[in-house]
Amino acid sequence: MEKFWIVFLKEYLQRVKKPSFIILTILTPLIFLAVILVPMIMGSTMADTSDKTVVVLDSTGKYLPFLTASSSKENFKFVPGNEDLSAYRSDAESPYYAFVTITDDLSENPKAITIFSHASLPPALEEHISSVLKDEIRDERLAKYDLPNLRQILDDSKVTLDISSVQWSKDGGEKNVSGYFGMIVGQIFNVLLMLFVTIYGAMVMNSVVEEKKSRIVEIIASSVRPTTLMSAKILAIGLLGITQLFIWAAVVVLGFVIVQSVYLSTVTFDVAELQRNISAAGAMSPENAMSFLAPLADFDFGTIIFSFVFYFICCYVSFAAIYAAVGSAFENPEDANQITLPFSMIELFAFYGAIYSFQNPNGPLAFWGSFVPLFGPMFMLIRIPFDPPYWQILLSYAINVAFMVLFVWMAAKVFRVGLLMYGKKPSFKELIKWMRFS
Repeated sequence: MEKFWIVFLKEYLQRVKKPSFIILTILTPLIFLAVILVPMIMGSTMADTSDKTVVVLDSTGKYLPFLTASSSKENFKFVPGNEDLSAYRSDAESPYYAFVTITDDLSENPKAITIFSHASLPPALEEHISSVLKDEIRDERLAKYDLPNLRQILDDSKVTLDISSVQWSKDGGEKNVSGYFGMIVGQIFNVLLMLFVTIYGAMVMNSVVEEKKSRIVEIIASSVRPTTLMSAKILAIGLLGITQLFIWAAVVVLGFVIVQSVYLSTVTFDVAELQRNISAAGAMSPENAMSFLAPLADFDFGTIIFSFVFYFICCYVSFAAIYAAVGSAFENPEDANQITLPFSMIELFAFYGAIYSFQNPNGPLAFWGSFVPLFGPMFMLIRIPFDPPYWQILLSYAINVAFMVLFVWMAAKVFRVGLLMYGKKPSFKELIKWMRFS
């Protein structure tokens, strides 16, 4: 046991002290925020505010006044044309941004409007013209019916529903639920599970391959049993992943606290109080704040966070054991990666299968997929926000634990034989034979 802890601490401390790990652990959440916020800020602060003069050649004379009276954030300025379109066409150095021709009544002929320019234009001009003229064209068409107050009748007939979803519990209680919120939360944990299992499982394999290729493993194996070495590597690198997750969670909580401190001048983790603080600060109306935060109040974060950690341990240990066994059997990373490709495909299948289960989280695909080893956790993480029966969650837990033990046992057999095997690439048949050695 003493040798296990020596290897464990060496593997963990060696990696956790690396500048690359420290920098990436801290910078990754900041990079994600930067990817979202920087384009948004640059788009608002570095927007093109120059006037864009657009010449309008309106042969009907009906639509020019609406365009000249309009305004937009893109600073379009519409002016009447005083020349023929061909004159503008020949002037490549024209100071005008674009040229709009209207050759017929648009209520009768919607295609009678065209935009010309000397350079390619973004869709903003087309969208602005459409938004300005569509109401006028609609009024023209309604006027032909010669019915009093027809427009008012149509406006009053428009209905927008604000539907809330309430789930009844077994004891007759109620809680607000949101399918979209559950989908987002489930997918976030799904992405994190796939990301961490893939990265840290491959890290175990690469560590074994490097030590075997450099022959250091021969020295280590002379004093440490192969199974002890494999277990220590798996647990040390797994703890590295948990450390990174913990730091990211702390950064998210810290960001949540800072945002509240800056914008609300107070900090709370109670959803009802947060709703009141947002409304008092004027960031949202009380109704919008209630609608936005209501799913948070009754969402079972405890179950999904516990399940994520549990599934991460099971999936990581299972994949890491397989990757360690593969790493022990091959001397080159390229050969090892070829063998692990099918397992990567299993992860991708589970990931996309879980995505397609969003619309029917209790359907046959999601139900049966939840109990299949290796990729069942991804299906269950999608289903947990939709409150599947607890017996299904517990059965999924049990299946994953059982197969985790099986994979570790089989991987230990291969690891023990392959660690000191050199000069030949084993086939699948040989790998299976190694599992049968006593």
